[in-house]
Amino acid sequence: MTRLRASEAPSTRVVKAERSAGSQNSRTKVLSVLLFLAAPLLPVWAQDFPDDVGVFNEEGVADWAKTAFFHVSVNGKLDKIPSEDATRQGKAFAIAPNLLVTSQHIVGDPGEWLRKTNKTDHIDLAVERAARPLVRQVQITRAEGTGSDSDFANPMILPVSPYPIDTAAISFSSLRLKRYFQLSMCGIQEGQNYTALMTNSQKPADPRSIDSQEPVQLIAVGTDPKNYESLYIFDLKPGSLLEGELEGHDGSPIFDSEDNVVAVVSAVIVISGGKHRILATPIQPIFPGASTLAALGPDIAGHFDTNMKCSLFDTVKRIKNEVSAHAIWTVEVEPPDVGDTFAKIRLSYENVEETPNIESVEVTYYFWGKDQDGQENIEKIRDYDDPHKNKIVLYPNLDDSRPREFLTDEIIRIGKQLVMPHVKTARPEGFIQHVELKIIPTLSKQSGGRILDKRPIVRDFPWSLTERRALAASK
Repeated sequence: MTRLRASEAPSTRVVKAERSAGSQNSRTKVLSVLLFLAAPLLPVWAQDFPDDVGVFNEEGVADWAKTAFFHVSVNGKLDKIPSEDATRQGKAFAIAPNLLVTSQHIVGDPGEWLRKTNKTDHIDLAVERAARPLVRQVQITRAEGTGSDSDFANPMILPVSPYPIDTAAISFSSLRLKRYFQLSMCGIQEGQNYTALMTNSQKPADPRSIDSQEPVQLIAVGTDPKNYESLYIFDLKPGSLLEGELEGHDGSPIFDSEDNVVAVVSAVIVISGGKHRILATPIQPIFPGASTLAALGPDIAGHFDTNMKCSLFDTVKRIKNEVSAHAIWTVEVEPPDVGDTFAKIRLSYENVEETPNIESVEVTYYFWGKDQDGQENIEKIRDYDDPHKNKIVLYPNLDDSRPREFLTDEIIRIGKQLVMPHVKTARPEGFIQHVELKIIPTLSKQSGGRILDKRPIVRDFPWSLTERRALAASK
């Protein structure tokens, strides 16, 4: 049985963050635009723990997950009632090294709060016009022993969407979390089991409640627009029990079976029979078109598995890996250096990566020409010496100025020492017309280390370019 019970909360550290910028009309669409329009280009933040480490374990909440869950307190003066102080309590959770998600109604719309003025608060007029500061103070409380207070400096409150969605973000320029939660791209499935990360205190609105974290098992019920507008309904799973006050849970994350966040708690209410019901804002509508992001990356759809497709993190990572794997290849024949016998083949590539990301290439080469009497078409020359000699692995040029290039003279050497003697023996007037190259790159470990063998790159070059007369004439 999962029970949220009263507990004696130990001491915690409360971090105060003064909001210095008021109206957010110009920033309202910042996060939604980032995730919608620029999603394929989002950086994939590497987390410092194995992929198989989950949010929950046999003891309840994993230690690392506790560092990504916070209590939020907001105090200030409302614009319409400046004589009274307004206080709101809730939770927030991290989705990036310096970005927390919470409920919009906790931090409030900028228009709700009284504006600071230079007359009453001695603010420089230039600052007032530019920053438009509010009479609002945000306090972040983290669990005991989970980090430094100094991380919560210079916060920026960002409403996630211009639409009436109950989510907002709090960004900290100095915060550098190594572990945080991943978002889901999939919709909530009615009747399926989910898990909320909540506090097991009878007073969840107390900042000290953040030290008592517990998973709460839920069942997805569906929507009821007539009574709950756009909020999604979750009921507690049989055997789970919620005790204590209702306020203070808002902003808590709800996870699917793969530990991806699917929704943010917006309210906890009591329905008939004294049962508790959790109303939440789904994550998916915050990212319009998120379920079709896969179509924006090359060769994505055929490679999804059940565990991957719901994770926004994994999807963006997959798209990034596919984009980094795409390259434009060029093949050039270079004349031999002084003292060398054979011309060289230079393979080079260009892609969107700032640093070279191809560790090696496997090159299979085929000679085409005529080596038998009566041939009407140019054919692949297969039966020379050892057929296994037509494959070579190349590594990047050691010259730091050309790290995206691969150089070899072996292909020309094989052609002149093995293929041509075979051709002339079978047919004196036989010849090699061109050489076909099949290139299979292997990505560096930083780019996933994959062997890109599903779609080999095929290039060819005329054999005449390897002859000294042709080389001399081309100078």
